[in-house]
Amino acid sequence: ASFPVQSMTAFGGGFCALRSDTTAACWGYGVDGELGNGTFATRNVPYQVKGVGGTGTLTNIGRLYGSGASVCAVPATASVGDSGPFCWGEGFFGQLASGANAKSATPVPPGPIPSEAPPPPPAPSTR
Repeated sequence: ASFPVQSMTAFGGGFCALRSDTTAACWGYGVDGELGNGTFATRNVPYQVKGVGGTGTLTNIGRLYGSGASVCAVPATASVGDSGPFCWGEGFFGQLASGANAKSATPVPPGPIPSEAPPPPPAPSTR
């Protein structure tokens, strides 16, 4: 089966297609959740990206960006107070911007933006 595609992005082991209906489908290596379909499994055909929290389907996608084992979707239209980008996949180093260092097999909204930078690390010992 085929489906109309607006654009595509690649990540470390697969691809995601932005469909003309503003949803996404991903395939390839998925053991870190980077397919966004609610599983931690590799797939050789496109699977629909689930909605935030694994319910429904993620819609209103304007752009997809993939890097390493993570993918982010930027909303096509946004208004003040909207959340986004929504990211899924490997998050061990905070790549998902959710405020947690964990992977997710479904899109997660970004965490709050701190009002100030974190304190600098302590100076090295001079002993």
